[in-house]
Amino acid sequence: MFQNVLREKGVIPRLTKLLELQRMSLWLRHDNAASAISTTIQAVTNMAINPVNNAQMEV
Repeated sequence: MFQNVLREKGVIPRLTKLLELQRMSLWLRHDNAASAISTTIQAVTNMAINPVNNAQMEV
């Protein structure tokens, strides 16, 4: 499963940083910022469905 590979490579903690950067882009009114945020949120939502990923996402 692709999500397992992403989790093993340490992608999950990086999603938080990606969302922070995209939030800044939206605040600065960069082109396509809203679309990028939506895509990242969709990825986080999809990964959170997996119980192992969900445990890693808990703060």
